[in-house]
Amino acid sequence: RVGSRGAPPGEPAGGRPDTLRPRRPRIPVRPRARRPISPYLALAGLLLGVAGPAQGSPIRTLLVGDSITGPSYASLLADDLAGTHDVVNAGRSGLSAYYWAPSTPCPGICPSADTVFDEYAAPELPSRIATVLLGTNDALGFFLPEPTPADAWEGYMRELLDGLFAGGVETIILMSPPVANLSAEATSQIFAYRERVGVI
Repeated sequence: RVGSRGAPPGEPAGGRPDTLRPRRPRIPVRPRARRPISPYLALAGLLLGVAGPAQGSPIRTLLVGDSITGPSYASLLADDLAGTHDVVNAGRSGLSAYYWAPSTPCPGICPSADTVFDEYAAPELPSRIATVLLGTNDALGFFLPEPTPADAWEGYMRELLDGLFAGGVETIILMSPPVANLSAEATSQIFAYRERVGVI
């Protein structure tokens, strides 16, 4: 017998290897970087999780916001949720929480109603779900005398949410306004709004 039972190949029973093979150095493997999930894909997953698969007719889902909502991601959501959700885009360019508050007079863009809410949201209610994404134009002071302070922004948002619930919305998904390509002052304001989202 050349070697005892259990001796590794190439090693005699005495335990000394016949040849010494240098170990290959281990090359560290870098983990693959995860691709960030786009906000609209995250929202699509959230909508499916909130409502689950549609039973019968698609779930009516109203998107309220500014130009970031429509047309930025409204059409993408409509495509991804086709068959499960009836996505209604009420996003309007240039609007802010101030103008979406039901008590604020319309700034001249409403053909038939006195307020933005009554023109673009009320006709689409009731709705099973509504998403609300506002804050960028408020922070910039767009179409406003000045940027909206956080306390006032929270008040406008609460008024808007109350109007949606009163109109028959069952679930509201309040989204944090994004931070991108803004001045330092506007970015600071956005972060103040984002803190308020957690308490509204």
